[in-house]
Amino acid sequence: MDDIPPYQQLFEASPHPYLILRADDGFTIVAVSNKYLEVIGTEREAIAGHGLFDVFPDNPASACSSIRDFRVSLSRVISAKHSDTMNVQKYDIPLRDGSGNIERKYWNPVNTPVFDAQGHMTYIIHHMEDVTESMASHERAINEHEQLRESEICFQAVLEQAAVGIAIISLEGRWLHINHKLCQIVGYSRDELRTLTFQDITYPDDLDADLNYVRQVLAGEIATFSMEKRYIRKDSSIIWINLTVSLVRKPDNAPNFFIAIVEDIQARKEVEASLKEAKRIANLGHWTWNVNTNKCTWSEGIYRIYGRDLDLPPLSYQETSQYFTAKSWVNLTAAVERCLEKGLAYECDAEVVRSDGGHRWVIACGKAIRDADGRITALRGTMQDITERKLAEVVLQESKEQLKLFIEYAPASLAMFDQKMCYLALSQRWRSDYALGDSNLLGLSHYDVFPEIGEEWKAIHRRCLVGEVMRSDEDRFERADGRVQWLRWEVRPWYLGSGAIGGIVIFSEDITQQKQAKEALQLNVDLEKRITERTTELKALNQSLESFVYSVSHDLKAPLRGVDGYSRLLEEDYADRLDDEGRLFISNIRTGVTRMNELINDLLTYSRMERCKLESSALDLAVVVHQVLVERAEDIALHHIEIVANLPPLMVLGDREGLKLVIRNLLENAIKFSKHSLNPQIEFGASKDNHHITLWIRDNGIGFDMKYNQRIFEIFERLHRLEDYPGTGIGLALVKKAMQRMGGRVWAQSVPGEGASFYLELSAVQELESTME
Repeated sequence: MDDIPPYQQLFEASPHPYLILRADDGFTIVAVSNKYLEVIGTEREAIAGHGLFDVFPDNPASACSSIRDFRVSLSRVISAKHSDTMNVQKYDIPLRDGSGNIERKYWNPVNTPVFDAQGHMTYIIHHMEDVTESMASHERAINEHEQLRESEICFQAVLEQAAVGIAIISLEGRWLHINHKLCQIVGYSRDELRTLTFQDITYPDDLDADLNYVRQVLAGEIATFSMEKRYIRKDSSIIWINLTVSLVRKPDNAPNFFIAIVEDIQARKEVEASLKEAKRIANLGHWTWNVNTNKCTWSEGIYRIYGRDLDLPPLSYQETSQYFTAKSWVNLTAAVERCLEKGLAYECDAEVVRSDGGHRWVIACGKAIRDADGRITALRGTMQDITERKLAEVVLQESKEQLKLFIEYAPASLAMFDQKMCYLALSQRWRSDYALGDSNLLGLSHYDVFPEIGEEWKAIHRRCLVGEVMRSDEDRFERADGRVQWLRWEVRPWYLGSGAIGGIVIFSEDITQQKQAKEALQLNVDLEKRITERTTELKALNQSLESFVYSVSHDLKAPLRGVDGYSRLLEEDYADRLDDEGRLFISNIRTGVTRMNELINDLLTYSRMERCKLESSALDLAVVVHQVLVERAEDIALHHIEIVANLPPLMVLGDREGLKLVIRNLLENAIKFSKHSLNPQIEFGASKDNHHITLWIRDNGIGFDMKYNQRIFEIFERLHRLEDYPGTGIGLALVKKAMQRMGGRVWAQSVPGEGASFYLELSAVQELESTME
């Protein structure tokens, strides 16, 4: 019972049968008390929610039908808008002991209307008072005068044992007979009440209505009436009661006395008052719109929301548009139309323009009301003022935007993540430190953005997601492309308003340059010691290498020139004396000489690259590429190769001749391996970060298997037959050596049959970068 509202407990605990009907065409049964179910011998599910006369149909064959009387009485209540007392009804109720015997019961039914705040009848309470004992006493009095005394005793017992106050009141309003319960309700003893009238203890504001009902009863306009009113108790406190009054007439039909039933409804009124106050505090109002009549009813809360005078009538649905902004009214009418058409309940936010010009935000809710045939006859709903919450949401959103701006433009590298390690916010410095570009990372997983993150880092994140704060002054982070960054970092959790951890924030600082500088200092100390030791060795090695180069240049090439000269003489002067096989031998000798000469020249170039001193200077990469393309323009045109090389000015540190050699060799390779393609194309492109510029040369030739990725840069390594693709196998080794000498690096990517891409990474000229920024 603790979960049942107090007024419902009172309703169920009443010793009298109660039936609550909706004041509609079908008199739908809204609620039924346990006592009523006991009297009619049925279950609640069999009648609740059904129309009254569907459950209790008329019996035209019966000369006297209590249901017919019931219908007539309800019609009087609807038309007259006041209580109506039916004639005492007699029922023969079968006993439940299985004996087949019946018990005769007499009931005095009263039908009482219930009105809402606007005066519209909403419900009718059907209350039946058990007057079986009274009727039995009355019948015995008629049949046997000597039993009158016994009847009076029984009646008195009923009065005293009743759970409601019962009194007999004179036509002038004096208390003639009072039961104990009534004395408890008003706080007076019987003797004290007999010296008073009902007018004496009626609250002044309720007296006129009470007397008006009394006049109607005495005039025969109504047989009975019910009303809620207040009594002034003996201790001067006020108590709410429900009063039901019937007039007893003499045999000549002259008024004799009143019978009053007094129910204590103070608890119910307090609950109603609490509910009303709760609605006021919650800024909640309710409304009803009768679709057929276009009439609306509003609770006081609706008037408060609109800022409308309570003395003014409610507006029609269409007129209510004056209280909403144009945008809100469009959204609201769309929801209402769907509700009218399909019966769909709705709930939406709307902006209200009050009578005083002020603006408020509300949640408007509505649902359809249907008649017995399923037709929508009305809409009913609520409206709650949520302005404070809406303003708080605006402030919160502004706060979020400010936080977002703070994070985005913070002069530090930081990022904010949720519990799933998805990005919520990040600074521009974070993007630049990790070369993330301008792509939208919000909502993406940190581990998708950085697939190189290992289990060690993930374990740190998990620990911080449960509350730890962790930091490191120096940590190594190897990127997916092979680059290594040294970081100083701190990871800490951030909290929701509820106190729960919402995710983590990572602060980091790229200390790669500091780390490199520190390592360089240490290396310098070691190198200074080793330089002295190695200088002598290097001088000796250089002298040996110079001797080798001289030997190759003079001693090896001298006999090669002799072979070349004599083979040419044989080919020119003795060709007619040789057969085909002889001429083939001469051709092979000359081809071998040519290849040997190419090998010696490439070896000499490779040797010079190893020994020569490269002059590092600022070079415009786009200009160097253009110069090499001009050198090879004839070969490019011969094979109809499309060149794409729209490079912006990119300043790098390098040796001009060394860089041209590198680009020339890669271009010749691209021409050689793509010239047989259907539409040969060679593309030059570049990218840059804070410290490096990367140039790539991409062709659509035959490509190679990446398992040979390292081999192709070794000296004399070849992936294809000499007959198919001529070459010495030294070109890419020379590219690698030149890039190493210039402090850069080279690598390649390829798929067989889909071309190859070669990448050159060189140091960017920092002064130019700073100027451009």
